[in-house]
Amino acid sequence: MSVRLLLQLYMVRTMLESLIADKSGGKKTLRKDIDVQHLMAIDTFHKTSFFWSYLLSYNGLYDGRIHSICVPGTDGVKDS
Repeated sequence: MSVRLLLQLYMVRTMLESLIADKSGGKKTLRKDIDVQHLMAIDTFHKTSFFWSYLLSYNGLYDGRIHSICVPGTDGVKDS
């Protein structure tokens, strides 16, 4: 997995978090200037994207068992 992709995801999540935060250390936030439907969409994305870095890093854990479960008639042995 590309480190750049994980870093970009982290940066987007951090920027959105600061954009919609109720309090930002005395700084003025834009939360009150955003429509409610857009604010809810941003919040939903922020919550669901938390797990994306784990899913994007999952590629090293494959050992053939998933393939044997999903593809009938296979024994789960990876081709070399």
